[in-house]
Amino acid sequence: MGYAHAVSTIPHWARPLLACPSCKTALEPATWTDNAVLCAACAHRVDRVDGVLETLLNEHPAVAGERQAVNALDAGEVSLGDPVGSEAAAAAFHAHIEGSRRRLQDVLAAQPLEPGSIVVELGADACWASELFLDAGAKVIAVDISDHLRLAERGDDPNLLRMRADMNALPIVNGSVDVVWATAAAHHSWDLQNTFHEAARILRRDGRGRLSFCCEPMPSWLRYPFGLGVGHEERKLGIHETWVPRRAWLRKARRAGFDAHLDFPEIDNRFAAERLALRGVPKIVGKALNPLLKPILPWLQVSIHLHGRLVSPPPREARE
Repeated sequence: MGYAHAVSTIPHWARPLLACPSCKTALEPATWTDNAVLCAACAHRVDRVDGVLETLLNEHPAVAGERQAVNALDAGEVSLGDPVGSEAAAAAFHAHIEGSRRRLQDVLAAQPLEPGSIVVELGADACWASELFLDAGAKVIAVDISDHLRLAERGDDPNLLRMRADMNALPIVNGSVDVVWATAAAHHSWDLQNTFHEAARILRRDGRGRLSFCCEPMPSWLRYPFGLGVGHEERKLGIHETWVPRRAWLRKARRAGFDAHLDFPEIDNRFAAERLALRGVPKIVGKALNPLLKPILPWLQVSIHLHGRLVSPPPREARE
């Protein structure tokens, strides 16, 4: 797949929001060109390559290891499950994306974005979720550590800025954005508590700053012991997979100043029966069990959402 056509300039709306990855000061005022920005404070140069602003600096070892693992997977040098490029792998990938897209559409229907909102999407991958935010009239800063950013189908959208950065060291000005969002990405953080602090740092302090971490693995105390081996194969490759109890997610969010709560995606009977079938339960039995399982589904669900509003100033300011 070829790279998307790059927008001709760094969007003007994004320039006041960006901070220098070297000295942490605001990049505006600065010297801007179509494909680079020069910090007025420390003269650090940030290049834009294939439409992606390259702000990774002094990478954490976990970030470097994960980038190398993703590159190796993309190149077919290693594999997880079905070989990369196989029909089974492609079908599983598309099913995952479509399922996640439907869940995000449900979230956005219940909690619409205000037109003109500034959304920072962590772990944006190829920006498939960014498209939903753009369609809602938002402006999006899509953050990822991989080359997948370059594959964004709408890379030339003037309301999209793609930026390679660490979710624990965001080159974004304090209190400058409306929404921080992640879809099945925050659990890759090498320091989840700091990720919440970073989100709180860059969100507006007017009571409207909003956090949505969607489709993240947040097991209940009942499910947690049965998933301690989750991500083992990925970790062997260098991908930072974590398995964190949902009470710890809530505690970390609240510690960073969020009024946080959990949201459980609706699971219809067909989906539940299919999930049970994957575990060897015949579909006819699965359909019969559905009504009985309904009341306890929240205890069994793993992929759930965490939402929060920034209700108090963060207890610490990261990288003022």
